[in-house]
Amino acid sequence: MILKIKLVLLLFVLCLEGFGQEKRKDDTNKNNAKIAVIYSDSDTKSIRKNKPVYIIDGHLFENESVLTTLLPDTVETITVEKKEFKVKNKVYYGKIYINTKADYTPNFTTIKALINKHLKLEDELLVFQIDAQVINLESENYIVDENSILKIEVSNIRVTGLTSEIKLIKIITKKASSDLKTNSIQIRGLEM
Repeated sequence: MILKIKLVLLLFVLCLEGFGQEKRKDDTNKNNAKIAVIYSDSDTKSIRKNKPVYIIDGHLFENESVLTTLLPDTVETITVEKKEFKVKNKVYYGKIYINTKADYTPNFTTIKALINKHLKLEDELLVFQIDAQVINLESENYIVDENSILKIEVSNIRVTGLTSEIKLIKIITKKASSDLKTNSIQIRGLEM
């Protein structure tokens, strides 16, 4: 019996040692947490093996930028073919067919054409952003659906050492607007 009690006490002490929480003696590290810094390089980010080609309502697109502004509620069907496909001597590994609903006709254009249509800009330094994503592709290669664009905001950014300002062009889509409504909390009360 005494041996059982000693064994139980020994297990209890071992459990406390192994599973017990230890209080920090030095709390100075709590406010000195290291911040992770991640560098995103557009050259390495855009190079991806096994890229598919996108065919939306019969129009062929060679990069996925066209998907950023395509509204999900306008899509009727998506079909994926997983076989090698050549376009202009460039090999793609699959086709993604997207058909929009009968009552919707997308208006695809490049960011460059969109900006030239709606803004009067000289040869200025431009940075493009669609919703929360900064664009790392040349504006003449980045395709958007003009019908899904809610507004374009232009901001001037002053940079020390540069003689001219950088223009930040934010393209806000209807998708981002509906995401904000979805994520918002509304409180309704009684009128007094």
